Amino acid sequence: MPRWIYNRPPEKCQHTEVLFAQALNELLPDTWIVRWGYWYEDEKGTLREGDFLVLGPHGGLAVLEVKSSLSYQAANGRWNTADGDNPLTQLMTQHAGVLRRIQSTGSGRQIPFVAKSLVLPLLQIASNITEFRGIPREFILAANDVKDFPVAWRSLFTQQRPVQPEQTATFLDAYGEGLEPKAVKAFITETDKLILRQATASYRLLDMLSGNLQLVIEGGVGTGKSWYAIEQARRLAENAGGDSGRDVLMVAYNLALCERLRTSAGKLGLQRGSITVHSSESIAASILEASGIPHEVPPDREGVERYFNETLPLLAIEALTTEPAKLGHMLGKFDALVVDEAQDHDTSLPGDSSQPDHVGWWSIYVALLSQGWQSPMAIFGDAAQRPPFRATDRFALNTVRQRLSQHAHLRLNCALRYTRPIYRFLKQLDGEGSHDLVTGLHSDGQLPDGPEVEIHQATTSQTPALVEQILDRWQSSGLCAPSKVLILYDRSQIGNTPLAGLENLLNHPLRPYLETLDQPSGNAIGHTSIHKAKGLDALAVILVGLPPFDQLTRPYERFTYFMGASRARQLLACVHSA
Repeated sequence: MPRWIYNRPPEKCQHTEVLFAQALNELLPDTWIVRWGYWYEDEKGTLREGDFLVLGPHGGLAVLEVKSSLSYQAANGRWNTADGDNPLTQLMTQHAGVLRRIQSTGSGRQIPFVAKSLVLPLLQIASNITEFRGIPREFILAANDVKDFPVAWRSLFTQQRPVQPEQTATFLDAYGEGLEPKAVKAFITETDKLILRQATASYRLLDMLSGNLQLVIEGGVGTGKSWYAIEQARRLAENAGGDSGRDVLMVAYNLALCERLRTSAGKLGLQRGSITVHSSESIAASILEASGIPHEVPPDREGVERYFNETLPLLAIEALTTEPAKLGHMLGKFDALVVDEAQDHDTSLPGDSSQPDHVGWWSIYVALLSQGWQSPMAIFGDAAQRPPFRATDRFALNTVRQRLSQHAHLRLNCALRYTRPIYRFLKQLDGEGSHDLVTGLHSDGQLPDGPEVEIHQATTSQTPALVEQILDRWQSSGLCAPSKVLILYDRSQIGNTPLAGLENLLNHPLRPYLETLDQPSGNAIGHTSIHKAKGLDALAVILVGLPPFDQLTRPYERFTYFMGASRARQLLACVHSA
């Protein structure tokens, strides 16, 4: 895929831009450079924003403005654009602005030839016509042109001379990582989700498996299981016979992951059906409440773990068996099931071995399905990510598979979400406790470049200032806003870490991660323990208070370190305790 330079705020990313970005990502090799979102000055000196700049190894630089359509209102003489101007006039202004900026930055150096075109990814337009709705055809890249982009590229440049290193350097000086203060600074914003999740993966796997109503998909860290889970939940909800679609139950064990999935499902804009996201705890608690059984969590830590891992699911199973009349509104309520991080959902519980039909937590989920084990399902997990402190004999994926009628079972092999430096760093974290995680981490060589992983060492008193320095450097260099950073630690509470007592970092509120989910557009920095961050990912992660990996002696410590570091998609800093 090409080298991407991002500067597109999520609210500015239109669907047609995403389609075009997806096409470029799939069609172009790493010898191309694509800037998504750029700034230029018009003839009056007003700062404006354009869509794409593409620099190829031959020909030169193309200024590309993406439109969903071209329409003109004859009654008032206005085009259906944001300002009512002729799109071609807008394109000419962009072209002139880009050319001026490159010339002023070049300081006499050789600059690339600059071409221009309107891009219409949704329209098929014959190539042999002279114009389309008043716009000369030579200034249009339609959907059929984009599909055959190399041919279209040659039509933009009369001469396909190799672009010289000096020309590339001049372009990068003008439109590389050094963004103007007025620009929205970001190395990779939320748009990386659109590209890496929808373009790189493209859900082709789910397309190939669309004939199977039951899926069991395994995969190591970063392979896209949660992304696939959300997409498969959408497909199960919408792609059903009848007008109403399916009611899908989506389950996660981890509360933070559950909230993330609920937020993602809420943004899907379903045309039919529904997706209801629950945690294992909330499902069991609802069953107890409907049955009149108290849901009482013990106050001590050891009691809490035993309650959620053993007592709560057993009470729920007992209620399903003895109080079906009280649970009639819940039994068979859902048409399909999607489970994420399946390895955390025990298939056996202490005390239920005498009940051969019981499958731990899964017996509870299936009781809520209209067709039981015959219902459409999608199960995503990775046995290597089951924490060492949880009994390994409590989960067996085959126990679930044996009860499925006819399912497809496969494994995702390649990590999708990491930059190359983070991937290389994770591969080095090999030891007892993390070995299976490292072994399951693979790449197809298509990971994007990014900053190197930062390794620091600090005393408890030095850590807050060092974390602020990292946040400030990432922000001032245009890599990442502080609100996109997730701070992780290996303690249960932040009060037991070097950041204890802090309410702000770099003038940004420091808040528990779940609180930041309620305010996605806020400026707070989220924090949580590595254990609670299971299944999550963030654009940038700072690990705080852990010893260096090579000083860890226990398997669980190595497992925890790896899991914390693997939450980072694009930026990672480790502030080790001195």
